[in-house]
Amino acid sequence: MTNLLSSLYATSTSTNASAFLLSCSNQQRKKLAILAGLPEAWIACNQKIKENVDDLVHQIIEELYNPFLFYRSSLMSPTTQTHPAVLFQTKQATLPLRQKNASSFWSAPSGIKTTTWLPSQTTSTTYDAVVHFVQGGSGTGVHIGNGKILTCSHVIDTRADEELIDIVPTRVGRQKLVMFSSGRVFITECAATCETLDGTQDVAIVVLGAEIPLQSLPTMTSNGNTIDLTDESTDESESMTSLPFATVAKEAVKVNERLFCVGNPSSINLESIHPGTIEFSPPCFHVSVGYCEGYVDPVVNALNQEISDRGRAPTRGEKKKYMQAAGVIYENVEEGMFLKHSCWTYWGHSGAPLFNQAGEIVGLHNAWNDRTGIRHGQKLEYLVAVNMKCEEEAIIKTKKGQKKKKKSQAASSRTTKRRKT
Repeated sequence: MTNLLSSLYATSTSTNASAFLLSCSNQQRKKLAILAGLPEAWIACNQKIKENVDDLVHQIIEELYNPFLFYRSSLMSPTTQTHPAVLFQTKQATLPLRQKNASSFWSAPSGIKTTTWLPSQTTSTTYDAVVHFVQGGSGTGVHIGNGKILTCSHVIDTRADEELIDIVPTRVGRQKLVMFSSGRVFITECAATCETLDGTQDVAIVVLGAEIPLQSLPTMTSNGNTIDLTDESTDESESMTSLPFATVAKEAVKVNERLFCVGNPSSINLESIHPGTIEFSPPCFHVSVGYCEGYVDPVVNALNQEISDRGRAPTRGEKKKYMQAAGVIYENVEEGMFLKHSCWTYWGHSGAPLFNQAGEIVGLHNAWNDRTGIRHGQKLEYLVAVNMKCEEEAIIKTKKGQKKKKKSQAASSRTTKRRKT
């Protein structure tokens, strides 16, 4: 798979990528379709039919190649001064979301400006630890060490999930591609999730696997300079330990504390009047600043769910009741639900880390309230819970592997004894 992806990503245009995919075997295209999360009907389609192959190639391009090209071209921008890493080093960020009054929509000023309190990359590993998911639906995550990446569960999706209504998908075992800000790309596998239908819990951990060989392409350092990996060591253990990682905080963030977020707005700009264009600066690994605005009151969340479940626009009375309740700043971390924050985020920011002023991870962005515009994040306790679950699953997996190995050795020993007799 790594060599297959390496050859795909070595092509310079989507046209060349399509030609490469057409030259692949049926089995190779099937493997890529599974990685892309395409529906089973397409994974198992009859590839003797030319139209099927053409459509399959088109979907693989949309899901796996175009996102890669978007990130790659953004990171390899010849204009160093506007490179995402350089902007972070010079403390440039999108300003916090604001409300004109208690009932207005939260919105952010346009453009990026200097934010002096942002930590330096030399004292806090934040920006370089962030990854973007190489997939059509986008998504963000953050490496927390030992090859583990925190993200939102709904980022680990497939097309089949769209048909599920009252069922939480089984995401463990699914594979996804991630790219670091250096340009390095890895295959990952989902190892653990903590997820509920209402989205209150929406966290997952994916574990880094094989790196995609991209020696023919340059990678980017944290100061925006390109380096050539042609002569670099390809030892997997050495490669993994050199990856930057961020630290998960020990204490939850409190109301009015400063936050910053590093995420991917995505190449899909639903507000653009020109289809296929992108107007964000920078278009990936985007830094935004804001504040903890409290935690969602369970009563407010229930009112919001009630309005959504009706499947119609709320009446003026219902809207007034909700808006009045939504204005409450709920400070109880233990009982509150979503972490409310005012960092600017967009469609591809799901799973983007929310850092405190010290550069520690205190949450993950996962949604926003479409009635008020306030952003929602996953609380610190859920991040800790999914990490513990991942460690427990790893222990169970190791024990099962050891047990299986002992059985295999015992069977082999019996076979050897029979041969001797």
